[in-house]
Amino acid sequence: MFTLKELNFISENNLSHNETLISNVAIDGRKIQPNGLYVPIKGANNDGHDFLQQAIQNGAVASLWENEVPIPNNAPKDFTFIQVQSTYHAFHQIATYYREKVNPIVIGITGSNGKTTTKDILYTILSPSLITHKTEGNLNNHYGVPLTLLSMPLNTEVAVIEMGMSGLREIEELSTLSKPDYAIITNIGESHLLQLKTRENIAKAKLEITSGLKNKSSLFYDGDEILLAGTEGTPLKFGLHSNEIQIIKQTNNSISFSFSDDIYELPIIGKHHAKNAAYAISIAKELGVKSENIKKHLFNIQVTGMRMEPFIGIKQSLLLNDAYNASPISMKGAIKTIGDLTGYQNKILILGDMLELGDNEEQLHRSIVSSINDTITHVFSMGEKSKWIHDEIKKTLPNILSSHSFSHEEVAKQILPLLSENTVVMAKASRGMNLDKVIELLKQ
Repeated sequence: MFTLKELNFISENNLSHNETLISNVAIDGRKIQPNGLYVPIKGANNDGHDFLQQAIQNGAVASLWENEVPIPNNAPKDFTFIQVQSTYHAFHQIATYYREKVNPIVIGITGSNGKTTTKDILYTILSPSLITHKTEGNLNNHYGVPLTLLSMPLNTEVAVIEMGMSGLREIEELSTLSKPDYAIITNIGESHLLQLKTRENIAKAKLEITSGLKNKSSLFYDGDEILLAGTEGTPLKFGLHSNEIQIIKQTNNSISFSFSDDIYELPIIGKHHAKNAAYAISIAKELGVKSENIKKHLFNIQVTGMRMEPFIGIKQSLLLNDAYNASPISMKGAIKTIGDLTGYQNKILILGDMLELGDNEEQLHRSIVSSINDTITHVFSMGEKSKWIHDEIKKTLPNILSSHSFSHEEVAKQILPLLSENTVVMAKASRGMNLDKVIELLKQ
């Protein structure tokens, strides 16, 4: 990975002759591995400096160390303390240095919804041709992005970096850190309205991904989003022209679509995923991956869990766990996907609260009902805010059986008698609602 002498540029003590080899970097003492560099971060509730011994026990051979914190005298004699003004700032400096040392093609991805799926699709179609590294899980913030960069093998050719945010200037920092060669803005939704107040501010925050972008024309973005109209780069939209995305067919387990004079098949449901795939296809072609290889590998995608993740439920029912997160755009898209499925007698929605929507949260919850068509048979809502969804259904869709509760167990108890091989159940809510617990209770 690197030797400590390579970090002399950040240290206030001399490391110019220190040949200690570092093989991993961690900010959590429990996750450090042998020959690791520990980065103690001062948080709101904990100070990483207090957990040095845990890091040493797990294999740390060196640690960043803030000047104002006394150096402990119980560390091994050959242990190296790298003294810095700010461990957080030095952590980012090391990540920037290592990004330049490895020098991969970096693809940055942001957006209100679809970041992780787009990342997974890109990795699936690039990794057979190029040595590709990607963000693991949801390590997409000011700690996760540098950790992702610092976990790249030295021979990495492409790094697919997911970038999340909760406010302005955050993606700017991540983009400047990772210096993407290509960037994607999947869409602009309503997530983080609580902090940013307007969709215009959300768009402004997402556009910060261009801050570190080497060539502004290498941005691919949602061409159906009016707030991004006129942005430099390549807009991708649904339409009838050859350079636009057109859905050809959707089955209960895949979608096929045309894009750029080719036809592709994706083994996940949801028409909106065709655009996520189109972003990935566009960049893969830029990197020289042939269409036939893209098509072949696209069908082998493994999507990160809790994104329309299918399970067999009791009595051979189909359970779809889409409960990782939710915003009005993603919830409406998920509901439409269930509405489009064929061959099911019971189509059951489990809908929970969407969090961080700000002052318009009631109207945004009630707006969900507009996406529920008459193929949906039952809606079970759970949580304080989703009561608005239940009330709106009772008011405008009296033929749909709707029930509201505050307990995972109560929701599952009501659904159990409805399960059969002709039943599909989909759970969708913000992560804090833990709706995956209901899916677990309904599993075979």
